[in-house]
Amino acid sequence: MEAGEQIILRCTCIGGLKDRRPIGFAGQCQATLAAVIMMAVIGLVNIRALRRTWKVERNDGFVAILTFVLTLAFAPHLEYAIIIGVMLSLGMFLYRTMSPRVAELSRHSDGSLRDARGYSLQTCKEISLLRFEGSLYFANISYFEDQVMHTLVEKPDLRYIIVDGVSINNIDSSGVEMLESVTQRLHDAGVQMLFSRVKQQVMGILKGGGFVEHVGEERFFRNNNVALDAIYEILGSEHAADCPLNTVCKLEQ
Repeated sequence: MEAGEQIILRCTCIGGLKDRRPIGFAGQCQATLAAVIMMAVIGLVNIRALRRTWKVERNDGFVAILTFVLTLAFAPHLEYAIIIGVMLSLGMFLYRTMSPRVAELSRHSDGSLRDARGYSLQTCKEISLLRFEGSLYFANISYFEDQVMHTLVEKPDLRYIIVDGVSINNIDSSGVEMLESVTQRLHDAGVQMLFSRVKQQVMGILKGGGFVEHVGEERFFRNNNVALDAIYEILGSEHAADCPLNTVCKLEQ
């Protein structure tokens, strides 16, 4: 018989033997069983993984360490610690996705479109190319709307806003409703909202929600350069020649 089975058998016999065995037998059995459990649990604690999580993302590392401490504090009711850990993880996820990064793009010296602020590039006064780096859902639609309206206030001569949808992996019904509202507000202000590089799954949701039919398929482009070429045909070649979205324009230091 295995050693573990012998320990379990001895522990189950305590009730019948406690009146005949020495008093120390029950304590020895409990101590032995505790040692077996501790040896099993110690193997589950991965300090290296916790350390790596802390270095990669402090918030995730904090949740992991706190959950571990709570499991010790709430023992033997480990479910309380697990529930708290799950709730904290969901809270951290919502906090991070409520205000994703929004980059206004401009033409870089290598020919690509990059973050204008990060590379000290000028932006066009009449065209704004925005890349929203996150899914559009109920928790961040107001943030997206604020960023678009802030761009409108900063650029009084603005005529076009292109939303680069390459980083938008999903959108819910509240996001579709928000896009309809923002598009209408921009239209009333004399600004057109265009879309480029919208992913297939997102395009399917926009079509299902009636947004594509509402604004017209002509506002959707397969990439940013095609969208810019369509605008340049309207604004003229003179604008294209000096546009920071077509020509590299560094900010003066």
